[in-house]
Amino acid sequence: MSSMRKWELVFCMVGLVGIAEIRAQTEPGLKKQANLGLGIEGNVNTGNSMIFAQSICYDQRLFTVFGLGLLFTVSSDFGSFLSMEPEVFVRWYFLDLGIPGGGLFVQEDMGLRLASDNFVIKPAFLGGFSLGFRYAFKYQDYYMEPYIRGGFPFAFGVGLRGGVRL
Repeated sequence: MSSMRKWELVFCMVGLVGIAEIRAQTEPGLKKQANLGLGIEGNVNTGNSMIFAQSICYDQRLFTVFGLGLLFTVSSDFGSFLSMEPEVFVRWYFLDLGIPGGGLFVQEDMGLRLASDNFVIKPAFLGGFSLGFRYAFKYQDYYMEPYIRGGFPFAFGVGLRGGVRL
């Protein structure tokens, strides 16, 4: 393949992605594309018991069924264990159930876990999957999403996030 053909292919791909993004941004009924949320969770992050976690999340809708976001979770047993998890995620809304801006989703998380057990910090790669349901309230300004997640180095978690559309 010649150098000119490669650039033509790149130009076409960038154009198609741009057209799809403009179409998604102007789709009626889904005006607000960014979300900011807070959450609570119970997870097995210590390896032996369920502990409490809080999270803050920002995500941006890409196209109409995909999202990309940032998530920061802090888990603690209110004793000697503390875990901080900054991560990025990709989300796919695979079933909307007639709810504009909501529906069932699958999410893949990647990031870093910084765990402190008795003040000994242990960094680890974080990877996991989540399954959840986002419910957008009547005027779509607010949402709630229950979810379950599993991955490494935590075993599993179950939680609830709520937020506002920006």
